[in-house]
Amino acid sequence: MSELQKINLILHVLLGVLAVAATYAVWIGLLRREPAWSRLRWWSLVGFTTIVLSWLTGGHYYVTYYGAKVKPVITASAYAWAHTVMTEAKEHVFLFLPFLTLVIMLSVWLVSAQVTSSSGLKRSLVWLAGVTTVLGIIITLSGVLISGAVRK
Repeated sequence: MSELQKINLILHVLLGVLAVAATYAVWIGLLRREPAWSRLRWWSLVGFTTIVLSWLTGGHYYVTYYGAKVKPVITASAYAWAHTVMTEAKEHVFLFLPFLTLVIMLSVWLVSAQVTSSSGLKRSLVWLAGVTTVLGIIITLSGVLISGAVRK
């Protein structure tokens, strides 16, 4: 793996963890009786931006390195299921995360007044932020499992 690919992979992981932390901050902030909208706007922007950047760096890693070097090692090992189950699920769920964080960000930025006045809308946004956070954690843990299946 080249130095550029290593840096790209490190960025992918760090950006993804930051995205999960930001989405969690939005989730917890929305649970407050009176959300601090200025903070939530900032965290939602951070969450969306970092998940998109993680998406791009992860895609670059997959195209330039994972498919040719890592996938064959995993599929030939005793942990072939790590790719078959975890990677395939991770790839498909990960496709939705930028869109989920975009909806969260747009809701926080554009309809915060309506969210404050509508308990149903607020509850929906809380659920969306919670589900997005949990999916992000699952994606992160599956990445750890997949990476752990490769010992080169």
